[in-house]
Amino acid sequence: MEFVAIAILLVLSFNCCVAYQKPPCDANFIARRLGYNPDAWQLITEEHPRYRLMFHSNGSLQVDYRCLCTTTSNPYQSDKWKRYVKYHFLGNSTQTMHGTREVSTKKSTEFDVYDDVVQAPHYTMTSYNVWVYTAYYEKKQTIPYDCIFFYEACTNDKKIWVYEDCPKSEHCLE
Repeated sequence: MEFVAIAILLVLSFNCCVAYQKPPCDANFIARRLGYNPDAWQLITEEHPRYRLMFHSNGSLQVDYRCLCTTTSNPYQSDKWKRYVKYHFLGNSTQTMHGTREVSTKKSTEFDVYDDVVQAPHYTMTSYNVWVYTAYYEKKQTIPYDCIFFYEACTNDKKIWVYEDCPKSEHCLE
């Protein structure tokens, strides 16, 4: 009888602990909240190449990538589903660094309507990312509420700020 009571207490305490965990980030949850299924490919097309990385989870992205932004997107010659994306960041307070990376999109599951994952050389290092469209940020000087909502709904990780205290510069407007 004592064993049964201890077992029931353990099960109840385990269930209570599980109840406090955040649910995993779910594509259906995001689509319901937005009212449509987002298409990651739209983020890297020629019409929408300018974004700023505001913050990410996991601190494995080098601190050297402060004020990271993307500015242009060009076709990749041998694969229509890849693009070259030009990026800029501040190496120090006076030096702007530039580079280009091959970027593509993919579906995280076979059931997704559109590609929902952007693949880039550093994408596994940063986990969840919050990028803001540069024109929106220039006009509003804030991060859209939905971006913060989804970040906090998808992860318990703290925010590693990349775009905090960036000087006024033109490096993200090229």
